[in-house]
Amino acid sequence: MQNSRMFRILRRMRFSKALMQLFWTAGPVTAIGLTLGYYIGYGKMPPTELMIYFISFTVFSGLTGLLAKFVYDSTRGHVQQQREQDSKFITGEIGSLVLDVRNLQIEAYEGPERKREAALQLIRRVELSPYGTYLAFTDLTGDRKTGLIMSRMHIYRKAGLFSYVNNLQNRFRPYITEKTGLLETDSPDTAAILITRFEQTKGTSLRQGVEREPFFLQRIFAAVEKDDPYLITLKDAEEFLILCLELISGRELPVLFFSYRGNWAVAEAFDTLERSRMAYRIAQAKGSNRIFALAAYLRESGVCDETNIPKGLAPAELARFLYQELDRLSETIEQMHAKGMSKNEKTAHKLVLENGLKLYEMAVKGYADVGKTRERYLSAVSGWNRLSSKPDRIRFIQNRWSRRGIDVNETSLSLSSEHKDELVRHLSWYFRQGGIAPLLKAHHVGEVPDTGYNDRCEAVRRLVIETAVILDPMIGLSKPEIRRNLNATKAMYLGELSPDLTAVQKQQLFERLVQETDNSLSAAAEQMAHTMVNVYRIPLSDEAVNFLHLSYGASREKLRLITEQAQETAGTGTQSSALQTLPDGPDTALSKLRPVSAQWRKALRT
Repeated sequence: MQNSRMFRILRRMRFSKALMQLFWTAGPVTAIGLTLGYYIGYGKMPPTELMIYFISFTVFSGLTGLLAKFVYDSTRGHVQQQREQDSKFITGEIGSLVLDVRNLQIEAYEGPERKREAALQLIRRVELSPYGTYLAFTDLTGDRKTGLIMSRMHIYRKAGLFSYVNNLQNRFRPYITEKTGLLETDSPDTAAILITRFEQTKGTSLRQGVEREPFFLQRIFAAVEKDDPYLITLKDAEEFLILCLELISGRELPVLFFSYRGNWAVAEAFDTLERSRMAYRIAQAKGSNRIFALAAYLRESGVCDETNIPKGLAPAELARFLYQELDRLSETIEQMHAKGMSKNEKTAHKLVLENGLKLYEMAVKGYADVGKTRERYLSAVSGWNRLSSKPDRIRFIQNRWSRRGIDVNETSLSLSSEHKDELVRHLSWYFRQGGIAPLLKAHHVGEVPDTGYNDRCEAVRRLVIETAVILDPMIGLSKPEIRRNLNATKAMYLGELSPDLTAVQKQQLFERLVQETDNSLSAAAEQMAHTMVNVYRIPLSDEAVNFLHLSYGASREKLRLITEQAQETAGTGTQSSALQTLPDGPDTALSKLRPVSAQWRKALRT
């Protein structure tokens, strides 16, 4: 084995060719160069001893270099070659797994719901042809006329005839508005996508990236904390796998943050406010994330569909549907028991109810903690307001020579070569030995998977948890500011990814896509400005607006709107509160969820 590796290294080095090049360089080339140089410099031929010295020096230097290369290739070079092969293997397998996770999302539904979900996947991810647009919107809405309208508008958008697109919008708006109103009850997500696509004038370039699933990292680390994979939805798993592909393919994700420098007391109050605000955000996110995870779990388990638990609802309204579904499931189990069904026949339903009850209890506990963190946050807000009452203390720093104020900094998030090798090594073992292989089969029509649906879903979630634990110490994924910035970036668009691509083709595709994906900081800068104005009451002057616009691409209109809204709030006498400063947080009406029903526990004991 060792000898065969040595022979392969020698063949790859082309040892004979290297020796010929060395002796040619050491012989005629060195002799001619030394003779001409010495004659020009000293006006005579070089001594024989000097000629022998330079030729010998060149020969031995070259041989030493060849020997060093041979030693490197036979030791570290072999390891590096294996790492490159593993990296190629991993990018190919994760790419296949992304497609399998999308398929698992579709597999959770049946009948019309499966057709609708498949259409949603197409519309969100793939640059469709006109006929593809017709099919997708027809399946999505169940209406051929809607499909024809959207297909017709798609054709004219592609041709750049935007004025005619406006004419079509004016003509068909009443019909689409009526269709949207009918869809809002059963599927708010479908209605939102239909009206958004209809109102578009110019087509968006998906190659610049797509929006990430909100709070997917928060749900993943909540699952890590509780060691409960059911907190992770399949959509979260898909987003995380795409993030891994970006990092392995060499993407550098931009990170924007701000800090205070100057007066010590103000800086301490600033840090206290930031810590308490993050704690409050996390407490709120825990409850809402568990509500969304419970909804996704019940859909994936097959006991209910989108008709029973609609998508696109706020957490408060969604919790009401979930409570009703758990009630219905417990009644079903009791009915099965009354009919004398065996324990095995009730096992599947009881397992779903048991996991659902656990997720619901975690949501109740999460929202119970919100009140405690809210009080600490409001106390920190009050302390910051007292110390920041003087505008000169918290002014926006416009240049690096200012001594005190708010300082904006930019950095990037990426994997070093050592961290990339470590991640690839772990994932390579997991894919080869960790039970993921059954998921990577191409599930053709009529083929029966080797494992059950729930087992495959859990394997994906466990892989995500394993990878998140590996990545966290490398790039700090669990830090609030990192998660906030990652959510503000765009994910690379994988519309060109298909099952028939080879591992090499997938690797080349991902490396090209990370170069094309938008890395702008405009969204991060706008979100940061909102936090600065509404949480820390830091005024945005015209100079600050220009700085954020010119430096990070933030929209001047959005920045001015943020300032105007803050001024209106201040004019009404309303002080900064936790509810106002967390616009992306869940509905606080959930702070008192209905308690777990005794009927659920009774059904589990039957």
